Amino acid sequence: MKTINLILMFVIATLFYSCGGSNQGKEENAETVQNQQNSQENDACKKEDVIKILNKYNIIIPEEFVVIDSDMAHLVYEAVDVEGEIKTQLEDAFEQMRAAIKNAGFAEEPDFSDNQNLGGIFKRGLRYEKPAGGKTELILLGYDYIESSKEMFLTISYYPEI
Repeated sequence: MKTINLILMFVIATLFYSCGGSNQGKEENAETVQNQQNSQENDACKKEDVIKILNKYNIIIPEEFVVIDSDMAHLVYEAVDVEGEIKTQLEDAFEQMRAAIKNAGFAEEPDFSDNQNLGGIFKRGLRYEKPAGGKTELILLGYDYIESSKEMFLTISYYPEI
């Protein structure tokens, strides 16, 4: 009889523990959800920073570009069917963005992509720095043009303090 009671108590204790007798799993889930929410809030703030900096420094994104990604501290735009006059206009707009950033007091570093042509994919990547109260503001500006699909991608990243 003692053996049956002992086995029965063991089974009940096991069921109780596995069916929520402990808060540890619930606490870990709540912490994970909170971390995800905080991460999303931080990402939203960073995206807002990029948009604010575009407005602050009069950086105009041509209407042909549509936002396709906005993770972390950058925005990625895409334009499709880019060829001929439209391609020239978008390249000119890129040069105007460069000028607007330089006019805002940012120093342009050499093109770190070295204006590459990788099998029909043309790449440009520029880094801009501006001292700001003991820290440095950083803007990264880049574009890729894929000749075969006639797509152009524009990436703008902003880091307020490095």
